[in-house]
Amino acid sequence: MVARPFRHEAENRRLNFEVITDPHLPRSLVTDSKRLQQVLKNLLSNAFKFTEQGGVHLSVSVATSGWSDNHPVLSGVASVVAFEVSDTGIGIPLDKQRIIFEAFQQADASTSRKYGGTGLGLAISRELASLLGGEIQLRSAPDKGSTFTLLFAPDLSGILRIELGMRDAQLSQAVLPAQVGAAGLSTVAVARVAG
Repeated sequence: MVARPFRHEAENRRLNFEVITDPHLPRSLVTDSKRLQQVLKNLLSNAFKFTEQGGVHLSVSVATSGWSDNHPVLSGVASVVAFEVSDTGIGIPLDKQRIIFEAFQQADASTSRKYGGTGLGLAISRELASLLGGEIQLRSAPDKGSTFTLLFAPDLSGILRIELGMRDAQLSQAVLPAQVGAAGLSTVAVARVAG
């Protein structure tokens, strides 16, 4: 669903656009679908914005590593899903990779002039990833493209269990819609992943 609007852009700009899903993914994700979609749309929009030739790839897979060692949620869940957005675009110098996640920041002033944008998208995406119980990792090099990876737990109940400090038995009795809202989650949805 998230990839559909980008297929037209890829065709119009003669860019390759590929979506790959791992057959080992769970059949569904229990997460905040609006926040997940917003992060993915932002990452894909940026990938297309900064790619003039080559292509953009969205890969969805089960992850066994790649997140921060001390991540408060990902280090404690049984399963992690990775949404990886890769492009063959302009890339980001190593010394600028941290600041692009700060509000109103881009790699440099020439990027803002040439490509536009406010520099808010990645800052917002980083915060939304955190609300989903995950994080965004970046690998990039100038003129080699970029890969942004959203890592999060595919089962919201695992996140709630960690955040609320509950055991499995307590969770089944305690999670009601009002408590889900209190945890800061606007929409809990089961998102179909593959098949």
